[in-house]
Amino acid sequence: MEILRSKLPENHPNVLQGWKNYVGLWRKGISKGALIFEQLQEHPFGEQLLTELQE
Repeated sequence: MEILRSKLPENHPNVLQGWKNYVGLWRKGISKGALIFEQLQEHPFGEQLLTELQE
């Protein structure tokens, strides 16, 4: 995501789809117990991910 966001505009379809997939991976990881919300505090996109995951 960092590479996509650094090279393309934020509203580019690849960035939007990549973000959607990334959030989905986090959702799946949290639901299976492999990831925890506390890990988001140290993540570069933590605040944004947390907002998305709570929707």
